Amino acid sequence: MRRIAEYQPGPFQALTADPAADRGSGYVRPEEAVQVARRDVRFSEKWLDMIKSLLPVYAREIDSGDYSDAASSVGLFVAGAAHDEELTKETNVDTTWLAPLHDLVERAAAAGHAEHSISALTEVLRGRARKA
Repeated sequence: MRRIAEYQPGPFQALTADPAADRGSGYVRPEEAVQVARRDVRFSEKWLDMIKSLLPVYAREIDSGDYSDAASSVGLFVAGAAHDEELTKETNVDTTWLAPLHDLVERAAAAGHAEHSISALTEVLRGRARKA
């Protein structure tokens, strides 16, 4: 077994010969790591399929300039940034790669797009002011 630098929640909790006794120990058995990886690949495939299905919706919003039907709003992404910071503190996983996205969604919210679809980020990238 290998020691993980920080406590890992979720599937890494029960990690030795007696899973019930070792919750939160920070140890990972190789076979459990493989199981988690397999599960995460399946989850990632489903997530990517979901994103793929949204692309035509976002394309219509961008083409029309109407971002009012927000399934995923800019504000939701702004709120999520705080959770990314918590994740870093709790797991010691570097999430600084998200900084440019956090900056972009903050600028979009400041430009009046907080309640708009995440596709409104294109307006900020283009340097356009918010549509009424």
